[in-house]
Amino acid sequence: MAKPALVVVYEDREVLAALDQALQTRFGADYQIIPAATPTVALDTLRQLRQAGEQVALVLADQWLAGMTGVEFLCQAHALHPTAKRGLFITYGDAAAGTAGLQAMALGQLDLYLNAPWGPPELQLYPAVSEALSQWARSTGTLGPPPELVRIVGPRFSPRSHEFRDLLARNSISHGFYDAESEDGRRLLAHAGLEAAGSPVLLLFDGRVLVDPPTDRLAQALGVQTRPTLGRYDVAVIGAGPAGLAAATYAASEGLRTLLLEREAVGGQAGTTSLIRNHLGFHAASAARSWPPARPSRRWCSAPSWSMPSPPPACDPPIRTGSCPWPTAARWPAAPWSSPPESATAACPFLAWRSCWAPGCSTAPR
Repeated sequence: MAKPALVVVYEDREVLAALDQALQTRFGADYQIIPAATPTVALDTLRQLRQAGEQVALVLADQWLAGMTGVEFLCQAHALHPTAKRGLFITYGDAAAGTAGLQAMALGQLDLYLNAPWGPPELQLYPAVSEALSQWARSTGTLGPPPELVRIVGPRFSPRSHEFRDLLARNSISHGFYDAESEDGRRLLAHAGLEAAGSPVLLLFDGRVLVDPPTDRLAQALGVQTRPTLGRYDVAVIGAGPAGLAAATYAASEGLRTLLLEREAVGGQAGTTSLIRNHLGFHAASAARSWPPARPSRRWCSAPSWSMPSPPPACDPPIRTGSCPWPTAARWPAAPWSSPPESATAACPFLAWRSCWAPGCSTAPR
C-alpha cells in the first residue's frame, strides 16, 4: 500500500522548493510529499489519489493562490479527502490572511495555521506538521489501536464495570473491555487463573490482576500520585478543570508550593469537549481525548517541572467547600496541610489524607 500523501500548495516556487526539501527530509520516509505550484494542479492530484484509493494525511496551502484563496482550495480538498487535516500558511503582517484564517478555523474549515517565513523548520514547521499528522493518525486509526494498558473483564451491564471504563476513559488511559461471558473474556480469566464472577477483573499490562479494586488501589497500581510530597503548601486548588488547572499552573510557575486536588479527571469538563482552542495561550486546537494526561498535553507537562503534585481522581463524597467558588484556591502559610481544622473531614479514596478544607474559604463545611 502506498504511503499516505502530504500535499502542499505554494505559488512562490522558491518557497515551494524549500518547503518540499524540508518536508522530504523529516517526513519523506513515511509520507509521499507532493508539491504543487497552483491549486488546479493540486486538485487534480487529489482527485487522482482518491480514484486510486490512496490516503491523504495533510494538505497545506498558502492563502493567496491563483484563481482562489487558500481557504477555498482547502474546502475543495476537504470534499475530496474528508479525513485529511488542513493547514494554511499566513505571512507575518498579512492582516487579511490572518482574518481569513481565523474565520476559517471558527467555521471548521481549517485545522491549523503556520506562519511564514517559518525560519529553521525545527522551530515551527516540523512541530506543527508533526502534531497535525499525529491527530490524523489518531482520528483515522491508521496506526492501529493503542496498547491496552488495562483490560477489564466483567459483566457487560455491571454498573461497576461501567464505572471503571468511564474512569479510565476520562483519564485517557488506554483500555479494553471484555464481557466475562464472551470467548475472549473467558480466555483472559482462565489465563489469570480466575473464573467468571459478578465482579469485574482488571488485568494490567505488567501481569498484575486486580479484582474489583477500590479506586485508590487502582490509582496506585497505575502510578498515580495519591499522597502529597510536602508537609506544607502555599496554595491548594480544588478542582482541576480548565480554570483550576490554569490557576494551579500559574501559581506553581510563580514559585508557590501548589497542591492540585481532582476527584475524577484532570481537565474536568474539557475531557468531554470535542475540541478545545485558544486555551492558556495555545493557538492549536486540542482534542478532548488528548487533553490532559494521555498525550500528555503541554499544559499538564508543565506541572511537574514546577513541583505541583496533583493527586487525580476520585473523591467520593465530593470535597465540600462551603460557599467558595469552584474551583477554590486558598493560602494558609501558618499551618501545614496535615493540620486542618477539626471540623474538616471528607473521605477521599484517591487522597490518602482527610484534610480537604482551606481556612481561606468564607464558610467552613457543615
